[in-house]
Amino acid sequence: MRICLAVCLYEASDFYPTIIASITGQTLKADEILIVDDGSSQSLAPLLEQIPLARCITHEQNQGIGAARNSALQHCTADILVFLDADALASPDYLEQIIKPFSDEQVAGVNGQGVEVIQESIYDWFRKAVLFQHWGATDRDSVPFLFGMTAAYRTAALLEVGGFDQRFQVSGEDMDVSYRLRTRGYRLVYRSGVTVKHQRRDTAKSIEKMVYRHCCWGFAAQRKNRCYENKLSLAASGLVFITQLLRGVRTAQPGYSLLVVKLHLVIIRAWFSSAAVANQLENNHQGEVVSPHNVWEGHQKNAD
Repeated sequence: MRICLAVCLYEASDFYPTIIASITGQTLKADEILIVDDGSSQSLAPLLEQIPLARCITHEQNQGIGAARNSALQHCTADILVFLDADALASPDYLEQIIKPFSDEQVAGVNGQGVEVIQESIYDWFRKAVLFQHWGATDRDSVPFLFGMTAAYRTAALLEVGGFDQRFQVSGEDMDVSYRLRTRGYRLVYRSGVTVKHQRRDTAKSIEKMVYRHCCWGFAAQRKNRCYENKLSLAASGLVFITQLLRGVRTAQPGYSLLVVKLHLVIIRAWFSSAAVANQLENNHQGEVVSPHNVWEGHQKNAD
C-alpha cells in the first residue's frame, strides 16, 4: 500500500513547526506528501524548506476545507490518503498504525484519537469536554463518522463516492463523506492508540464560533444524509451538560458554568439553523451555501 500524507492549511504559519515535526518524525515515511494551501497570505517557504519532498497545491483564493481536501484527493496517487490538521502534532508511529486496518478491503476509513493537551482557560476546558474529536479510550471496529483532524481514507473509496462536498466550507465535510461511504457498504474504524495532540487555544469569541460552526454544519450533514448517529446519545449529552455545570461549582469557577449554559444554547441555535443549511444543500446542488460563519479561517495559534 502506498501512502499519501496531506496537510490542508490556511494562514497556519504559527503551526509550521508542528507540521514539520509531524511529517519528518514518522517511523514510516509517506510515499507522497501534499501541502494544500487554501489561499493563505503567508509564505510557505519556511515550511517547504524543511520538507523538500512535499508537493504544494495552492488555491488562489480561500475555498474552504472541503475544496482543500478535494485538491489533496485529486493530486493523490497513493492507495491511502491520510489527513493531518496543521494544529495536530502526530505521534511518531501515526502513519505506521493508522494504515493497519486497511488490510480489510471493507474498511474505507480509519480515525485516530485527537487529544486536547492545552487546558489553559475555561474555553479550553469546554473544547475538551464537549468538542472532543475521538471515540473513546478503546478501539472500535465501526463508528458513524470520522473526525477530519486525524483521518485516513482508502483513495478509491473516496473517489467512488465523489470525494468531499465542497459546499461544506468550514466544517462537516468529514461527517458528510463518512455517511456516504457507509451508505456504499464500507466500514469506518477507530484506533485509540493512533494519537495526535491538538495544539489549539480558545478565547470567548473563538469557542462560540467553533461551537456554532461545528454543530451547524455537522447537523446539516446529518440532515442531508438522513443519518442522525452522533458521538454521544441525547442522554449522554445531557449528562455531559450536568457534569460540566457541576465542574464550575466544584472548582469555584462560576464563569465556567455560565459558559456551559451559553454554549449549549448556541448548540440549540445551530440545530435550528442547520435546517435552512440542509435545505440549501438539497436545493442548490452546485452553488454556494449562504450561511453565517461560512468562511474557513484555518488554524491559528490563538484562535480568534
